Amino acid sequence: MELSLEAIEATLGEQLASANGRRKARVLTAQALLEAAKEAVDGPLGYAFRHGGEVDDARARTTLALGVRTARGVVLAVAEAGARQVTPARAWPELAPWSQGSPATNLPRCEAWAARPREDRLEFTVARAAPRDDGERLLARVLEAPDDDQARRVYGDHLSERGEPRGEFIAVQCALADLPPAASEREALLAKEAALRSAHEEAWLAALGLDAVTVKWERGFLSEATVLASAVGRLPRGVFEREPLRALRVVDATRDHAELIAAHPALDRLRGLTFTNASGRPERALGPEGAAALLESRHLRALTALAFEGQYLEDTGAMVLAQYGGPVFPRLRRFKVAGDELSSVGAEVLSGARWFRALEGVSLPRNVLRGAEAMASLIDPLAALAWKSLVLDENPLGDEGARALA
Repeated sequence: MELSLEAIEATLGEQLASANGRRKARVLTAQALLEAAKEAVDGPLGYAFRHGGEVDDARARTTLALGVRTARGVVLAVAEAGARQVTPARAWPELAPWSQGSPATNLPRCEAWAARPREDRLEFTVARAAPRDDGERLLARVLEAPDDDQARRVYGDHLSERGEPRGEFIAVQCALADLPPAASEREALLAKEAALRSAHEEAWLAALGLDAVTVKWERGFLSEATVLASAVGRLPRGVFEREPLRALRVVDATRDHAELIAAHPALDRLRGLTFTNASGRPERALGPEGAAALLESRHLRALTALAFEGQYLEDTGAMVLAQYGGPVFPRLRRFKVAGDELSSVGAEVLSGARWFRALEGVSLPRNVLRGAEAMASLIDPLAALAWKSLVLDENPLGDEGARALA
């Protein structure tokens, strides 16, 4: 049965009524079940739950719903549970232990739960919509071949014919991309580009459900986005299904956020991922444990650029990345660790990693790389031949280190 409000009411209506019982508080509606199911399908964790509310009373009850993404759609169930410190494990003990601090670790148990045939849980199909019209087909061509400017222009023309400002925006940015820097036409086009962004960007991002701090547009489409770590869990898959977004910058991420990112299936389209610490505080950084959590991902194999800025990785985090990063980032070509207290110890371990030796660009500014020893530990002669860039700004290299680098 295909997921819909009507389908939930028809199949889980009695179960929902039984779970709600005669309570006037801490109840759920069929709409809440639908929202949980949709979040499970579209969200980064692969599961989602809703409850009617919590109360610090061992006798109190609440209604609890759990949805888990499957290959065909979503498994959904609803039950009554204790209202103190509500988690799905309160209703389904096989989900214990339930982790609130590391939500990504709950997924294997949720998937096992969803795979068990039980009368209290039902699977709903969620079909991927086929292109509905010419516009959808033209957009699909852009996403399939993001470097094809002609596909972008054709889609832009289609939008312009429908009176949508995004079409003109695509045309303007494509025209700018074709012009040399000194072309006289650039000034007028830049003014038009700015006017269109000012008038419509907020609506364009809202339609995508993207809660971003800043975004970058290239040839009419989103290419990069900066998001607060707190918004990572709400990063919709629809952004990647309608925009050729290739680079993501995450601000003030912690280990828990790294687990969310690692579990997000839509991120397999990313080419660039940056973690930056705007606060400068260690509690707003990944640390070595966050780096390790990131390495649990199966969705970052397409990355060609990875950067850690002020993440308090230190040598321990560098060692973790060196030892386990190869299978996770097989296509990585540019790597940056900035302001992370990296010393010659961590640099030596990095330089021994096969994936590190295959890089084209290495950036290690604002660390504690000292003297000739640091250079000797870092620069493998064969690897250095392949490097197109090496950035070591603001390290205490000293004269000996500078001579070794030369």
